[in-house]
Amino acid sequence: VDPALGPSLTEAGVKQAEAAAHRLAEAISPEEHATPLVVTSNLLRAVHTALLVAPAGAQVVVHPGLRERIADKIDEPSELEALRQWIAEMGLAEVNLDLYEEAVLAALEAASPEAVYETEHAAYIE
Repeated sequence: VDPALGPSLTEAGVKQAEAAAHRLAEAISPEEHATPLVVTSNLLRAVHTALLVAPAGAQVVVHPGLRERIADKIDEPSELEALRQWIAEMGLAEVNLDLYEEAVLAALEAASPEAVYETEHAAYIE
């Protein structure tokens, strides 16, 4: 497990997401003209699921307000730059990371000047 990204989907998770994508595609009417919006948390496994489930042309937005309870190190959000690189390498879809980036910058601005953080991610987790 890459500590900057966290755990990825298992093979079973990929199959479940692909099955959900098929069911979603059947449920969406071709006459609908609205662009689908898929919103996901900033955990790698959630982003990967969203990308697999999103219909063609959907907008996928990573929203830092959607959080899982952090019970262990593996539940921490993926680091912004690591997630950005993973998305580019996977080439699955265009993903909007603007809200996540804004949250990281806001966390840095709110951090105490005396605080020493190893990364932007550490400030965001605080």
